[in-house]
Amino acid sequence: MLDVAIAAPTLPAAAASHTHQRSVPVLWHLLSLDAPTVAALWTIFFARSLRVPLPWMIPLVLAAGVWVLYVLDRILDTMRATASPLQANTLRERHYFHARHRKALLLGVAIVLPAALWAGAHYSLFRVQRDMLLLGCFVSAYVIVVHGVGVQAQRRLPKELAVGGIFAAATAIPTAARLTTSLVPALTSTLLFAALCWLNCVSIHRWESRGQPENTLLHEHGSTRWAGRHLTFLATLLALTAFALLLPAALAAIHAIALACGLSALLLLALELTHRRFSALTLRIAADAALLTPLLFLFFL
Repeated sequence: MLDVAIAAPTLPAAAASHTHQRSVPVLWHLLSLDAPTVAALWTIFFARSLRVPLPWMIPLVLAAGVWVLYVLDRILDTMRATASPLQANTLRERHYFHARHRKALLLGVAIVLPAALWAGAHYSLFRVQRDMLLLGCFVSAYVIVVHGVGVQAQRRLPKELAVGGIFAAATAIPTAARLTTSLVPALTSTLLFAALCWLNCVSIHRWESRGQPENTLLHEHGSTRWAGRHLTFLATLLALTAFALLLPAALAAIHAIALACGLSALLLLALELTHRRFSALTLRIAADAALLTPLLFLFFL
């Protein structure tokens, strides 16, 4: 029944020509493991920076949930593209990969999703259930708007901003829900990370849209278009803001987070300044790899 309900989309012939060397970074991206890795890493990083004990199961459950969401999102993207030539022009190698390996990926979803739900219930993650439920409502609304309505409605949704905010909130909620002190450091670091995630999404959209016909970009939100034109300025501003947060002694708890965000912003700036030297796939992988800067500090916390 599942195969009938979500039959394999008929993709453009160009899909067959997308054959890249299957290196570890490429597979990390194509298998939708990039976002779960970043989510789990930053969840642990938030907890250690703010000195909050966090059960080891939480980052795993969150990573599993993010993986399921990204896999389904990319499969739905390929299905939506079959009904619109305009949407088909926005498909990337990750979409072709998910279309070719749809059954295997859906089998993975069928295994991972129940396991994640069971783990969340079994370990009684009661402190974050309410906040995660609220976050789930936002995620559901986002999926409905992106995949359930037309392009005109999507133009009114700042997709990159929504993804950045939801992603940052998901990684911060487990720590914020367990804080017994002021929420100001957690809120400040969450907003900073949300800005970084938004910049990451805008950068990817800009680089992957390079050379596309103007009519394929009609679904862009105005904020995304503006940010893409000022990406160098925004990356520099974010880096400076992050480094400025290293000065107040009252925010000493988030100095490691601010430093990691600042370094990530500088990496995105470097990619923007040299983006014409690399393929869209390489830039896509590098943009997510730029968010792995907590690895530089995690073991010192």
